[in-house]
Amino acid sequence: LRDDLVQKVHNLVALNSRVPYAVSEGAGMKHSAESWGTGRAVARVPRVKGSGSRRAGQGAFANFCRKGRMAHPTKVTRRWQRKTPHTLRRTVCAMGVAATGVSEIVEG
Repeated sequence: LRDDLVQKVHNLVALNSRVPYAVSEGAGMKHSAESWGTGRAVARVPRVKGSGSRRAGQGAFANFCRKGRMAHPTKVTRRWQRKTPHTLRRTVCAMGVAATGVSEIVEG
């Protein structure tokens, strides 16, 4: 009985029940912001426009800014499911059937 093969097939089959998820395409990009340019002794990151709120003048859009977008956003086009080789599946299934004949494995 090959425990490593059983574990591998189990892990591959378990991956098939995953539900795809992703962040919104516009997440972190919903502000009117523009860089202040050079010569102001601040980073050239885009900054929220306006005045009269705490958000005005804060950095926006960049992945290192608070409320900014993700650096590499999660996408639903990722490979969520995995294929299990037929021969491997057959082998592990046969191992399971064969293991039922060994009393030590069945009992415990």
